[in-house]
Amino acid sequence: MKNFTTLFTAILMTFAITVFANDNVKIYEGSVVLENGETLVGQIQMLSPTMNEVKVKFIASNGKAKTYRANEVAAYSFAFPKYDAKTKTYKNITIEYIKKEVTVAPVPFGPKSVLVERQVAGTINLYNFYIETRAAEHAFTHNYFVEKDGQMITMNRSNFKIILKDMVADYPELQVKVGKKGYGYRQIAQIIKEYNEYSAPKGAFFGMN
Repeated sequence: MKNFTTLFTAILMTFAITVFANDNVKIYEGSVVLENGETLVGQIQMLSPTMNEVKVKFIASNGKAKTYRANEVAAYSFAFPKYDAKTKTYKNITIEYIKKEVTVAPVPFGPKSVLVERQVAGTINLYNFYIETRAAEHAFTHNYFVEKDGQMITMNRSNFKIILKDMVADYPELQVKVGKKGYGYRQIAQIIKEYNEYSAPKGAFFGMN
């Protein structure tokens, strides 16, 4: 009886650990665009902020999983359920990773041609980029890249005002606000979105009589 109890307890513990582990697995509906142009539709499993940049784990509709390295992938994206505090509901937003060349590898001895999360797309693109530190208190550092006219620029708290003021110079009303209250470092994405809306091509009927 004692052996049975011990075995039963072990099974319960194993089940609990498995359930807990599965709860931590983040899998979302998405797609992968390979370097050869082929698009794979299925599910994407998130790994870690830096591992997501050097490879992508794809799960096909038949349940088979395959991990693609960054040099095999042009882009990947997935639907992420984001909570809306106003409506108290979840709304799917598209998270997109694009192949880019960076100056520092996200992981030690890793590649510099990696998949970077594009947070804002438009005339100016804003990318989130993570680098592994292997420090106990801060496992990753978060950085920004901004891209305009094909030029990628590293942006941080100390240089964002200079960079953004220059990039939005053709929108003076916004340029003078950069760095002021409501247009600081935490609002970088909102600043870029406002500029992109201003600079976006107008609709086909704009200006017609």
